Amino acid sequence: MRVSAWFPALLTLLGVVVTALGAYIIAKHQRSGKVDTTDAAVLWKEGKDLRDFLVSRIESQSAEIAALKIEMRECKVEIAGLRSELKARWPANDK
Repeated sequence: MRVSAWFPALLTLLGVVVTALGAYIIAKHQRSGKVDTTDAAVLWKEGKDLRDFLVSRIESQSAEIAALKIEMRECKVEIAGLRSELKARWPANDK
């Protein structure tokens, strides 16, 4: 069998394989969920930075709220003690 007899079939088969492989790679890339454009990448990074900032802010404010709740409980105990002391000194103020 001569080379010229099977060479066109080999080229056709190679072309089909390369085309199918190229189509697969392009489809996989388009459906990968990655953003490659410059503007989109910048917006994605800014969004991520904003989410990170907000999460850290929520965490710090949660800690501050917890500390303020403790302080408020201590103040309520102190107020109750002062109220009892006031009632003990001036019983007429029991309203």
